[in-house]
Amino acid sequence: TYYELYLQVSRYTQIITAYQGKVSTNGCIAIYGNKSLVSVAAILAVLLSGYAYMPIDPYLPASRVDNILHTSKTGLLLLTEASLFIKQQISRLVSKPLIIDKTKIETNYHEKLDCHVKSLSPQKIAYILFTSGSTGTPKGVCISHRAALSALTMLFEHVNFNGDDKIANHAALCYDLAMFDLFSGFLVGASIYLLTADIIKIPKLFLESILSNQLTSLFIVTSAMDYLLKYTAYSEEKIQFKKLLLTGEPISEGFIQLLARRVDANIEVLNLYSAVEMPY
Repeated sequence: TYYELYLQVSRYTQIITAYQGKVSTNGCIAIYGNKSLVSVAAILAVLLSGYAYMPIDPYLPASRVDNILHTSKTGLLLLTEASLFIKQQISRLVSKPLIIDKTKIETNYHEKLDCHVKSLSPQKIAYILFTSGSTGTPKGVCISHRAALSALTMLFEHVNFNGDDKIANHAALCYDLAMFDLFSGFLVGASIYLLTADIIKIPKLFLESILSNQLTSLFIVTSAMDYLLKYTAYSEEKIQFKKLLLTGEPISEGFIQLLARRVDANIEVLNLYSAVEMPY
């Protein structure tokens, strides 16, 4: 529930406050871990504390993570899970940020209802996303609060989200689509379903999650939706989204024909090609 999320945010806000002035962050705090309620709580706590959040994919090589930490000059990393895999990944880092792990937070910081939003200017950086590095060295893209809010406002001009929606979060938290998923839901009090990597990479499980949870909205790259439809062609059950938001790539005639066969006739499909670049 939103109340349970708020309690988690409270814990992280306390620990960030406890380390203010003791660790150099350069205005941003790294968040490291798989997609989870705790990771989302950490994002909100960083924003509430007046910093920019910087999500890092835990499956990146240690050298890439070191590069991100070095480039951003942050000295604080919030570790949002305590799995053996994550601990092994962290142990390979050359850089030595102050690491605050989930276990320490749960043990030493209790839930309390006193989160206060710090005064922020619209120009202040809200989050930093690093590029894939496919054309060279990965670069950090800094998104201000003004830019993020403008992008969400643009989205709401075209898409009617409400509190009854069940929004599927398909993208990893270190991708720009995740910001739209999370904060669209927060703005209207909708339910947000975090579809984890182990579900998304198997089309059968991905489809079952959509159907069994009766998800109403999905914001997804066109080729990823095409992959899902083609590799679940065995299913005769119609996908009954209310809203399908496609982005990142052109939509082909063949894809439209495939979509028409697989989804409910009342679905609203929006071509938001390049929409995620709006905050930049």
